[in-house]
Amino acid sequence: MPHVTLSPSIGALILFSLTAVAQGVTRLDRFTDPRDGYTYDVGTIGRAQWFAENLRYKTPDSRCYEDDEANCADHGRLYRLEDALGACPSGWRLPSEQDWRHLELDLGMPQAEVLKEKGRGDPLGRRLKYGGDTGFHTRYSGWISPHRGDSSFAMGRNAAFWASTPGPPDDVSATAWHRDIAANRNTIWRSPVNVTYWLSVRCVRGP
Repeated sequence: MPHVTLSPSIGALILFSLTAVAQGVTRLDRFTDPRDGYTYDVGTIGRAQWFAENLRYKTPDSRCYEDDEANCADHGRLYRLEDALGACPSGWRLPSEQDWRHLELDLGMPQAEVLKEKGRGDPLGRRLKYGGDTGFHTRYSGWISPHRGDSSFAMGRNAAFWASTPGPPDDVSATAWHRDIAANRNTIWRSPVNVTYWLSVRCVRGP
């Protein structure tokens, strides 16, 4: 039988595929948003299908990091919660707190950690980073703070994603839960954030 040598890229692809199947992660084809014609990578993690990149559909109150359109093209748009709630295309939704918890449980986070705030699930956060075995491909796209002159923060260091579920109100206004993944840690951060911030959106569909 002749010896066959796989190129590094093909070998890595096969390894990724075998690992993904073993852990319940499957790559799907792509989804084209009929509203603007942009095509997204989509992946299945456990029981749900998730966008594998940040939403970039332009809504009235969405923004680009540092108001630079090149950042929207590279990282997707940043949304206030009111816009984020209706920003996903038909058949998709802004993830709820329950959607995020299902994702974390499907990755293997212990039930006791799911309900905690701040850093949880070390080292599961690594699997959601770009190049991780889930295909979620987190980009560190930062956020915009309304309390500091609408300034942009943390691109290259943090990714902050909305959940649709309200959190406990703070001293300023209502809040909603969110997830944060950082370049310098492998936990999945969970906390309430003021709804007037601009964060990234990942759309989800499924049970």
